[in-house]
Amino acid sequence: MTQTTTVRPATAHDVSAVETLLACFDLPTAGVADHIADFVVAEDGGTIVASAGIELYGTSALLRSVAVKPAYRGQGLARVLVEHLLVRARRTGVRTIFLLTSTAPDYFARLGFAAIPDVDVDPGVRASKEFDSCCCAGAQTMRLALGGTR
Repeated sequence: MTQTTTVRPATAHDVSAVETLLACFDLPTAGVADHIADFVVAEDGGTIVASAGIELYGTSALLRSVAVKPAYRGQGLARVLVEHLLVRARRTGVRTIFLLTSTAPDYFARLGFAAIPDVDVDPGVRASKEFDSCCCAGAQTMRLALGGTR
């Protein structure tokens, strides 16, 4: 992270910028506005340069929309955003986090996620807009077990 890059919770005012960032990488934008309060963003000079979000479904959650502009890659931004969301998830009692990825299974494996069959996904997560999105067909499904605390 550069010294001018800050991480903060996303707000309703960030929906358009987050959706634009995701569209640059052909990532789904469905449901972003519905869950923007559970997103974090990295900002540099007033411009959102990275995002990550989580959708909560009881004791399960969907990690989604992890995106970093190319000029900001290799600085640990994705890891910082994901770790922020994992802490938040644990605090709310989430025990299992799922994600879909077609481009970064090795990256998420380094964070402790393991590939699983789609049928092993929590039904609430499976019903999410992102999971149901046609662009996620063929994506690798992954899971991370947490020790949620309340």
